[in-house]
Amino acid sequence: LDNMIIGRVLGMEALGLYYFARNAGLGFSLTLINAINSALYPNLCAVKDNAIELKSRFVSNLKKIALIAVPLISLQAGLAFIYVPIVFGDQWLNAVPILTLLCLSALPRPLAESASALTLATDRINLDFKWNIVFTVIFIVSVSIAVSISLIAVASTILIIYVVSHPLYLAYVWRQVFGDAAQPASQEA
Repeated sequence: LDNMIIGRVLGMEALGLYYFARNAGLGFSLTLINAINSALYPNLCAVKDNAIELKSRFVSNLKKIALIAVPLISLQAGLAFIYVPIVFGDQWLNAVPILTLLCLSALPRPLAESASALTLATDRINLDFKWNIVFTVIFIVSVSIAVSISLIAVASTILIIYVVSHPLYLAYVWRQVFGDAAQPASQEA
């Protein structure tokens, strides 16, 4: 949706710059996150009926994900000023600040992805569905406002949205699944 909004408001040249930054900045990061999370869901499903083991595995997996994702994504973001001109050419130097911000927006994404895997493994898909609706509305509204300022504002806004919302979603899911008031999924309304 961000591409459509940017293309409509800022035109094709800005969209091209943003599209390059998004793909170059998030391509590797999102592939890494998806690969890690593809193993998380079945790992959680295997112990979904044992709350203590589920919690232990979830925390252990979050730590492993952080140990892999945080250094690699940070390194990619930090080295963008070096590798973009070498790999893609000097014509893309203007995209580097946008690329860096979008790349950094991948840092909190494993939190929400892990929370989603936890909701699916514990038959709480309704939480994930509601989350995705709320997040999409926030994303569209925020990007629609930021695009009137600049591409840097869009990238900064996206980073802020992820940094704020994804830890909150993880905390909410944690409370729903592991909190004292958490009910078994079969008893949820």
